[in-house]
Amino acid sequence: MFVRPARREIKPRETVTRKGTDVPRYYFNVLDGRSSPDEVGSVLGGPDDTRRKGIRLAGAIIDEHAPDIVLDSSWHLEVRDESGALVTRLDVVVDAPAKAA
Repeated sequence: MFVRPARREIKPRETVTRKGTDVPRYYFNVLDGRSSPDEVGSVLGGPDDTRRKGIRLAGAIIDEHAPDIVLDSSWHLEVRDESGALVTRLDVVVDAPAKAA
């Protein structure tokens, strides 16, 4: 359902080094029952940068797919580090208030 915005392609599990230090890679997985996991990942400075990027990515997905998003739907964006540990998770729920009887 969702297409990730374009980003710099890096081979999976390729180690990136800056000033002699390995830079962590993070994976942004959209879980909506149809999307596949992020196999490439992004090299970022740390958890704070990663959370900000996750929030921006979720916003871009909502903006791009707003006409197609239906009521009573939900999905989430899960950000994991190279070890698979959860860094952050953003839940998106589209709901309407119950109508009064």
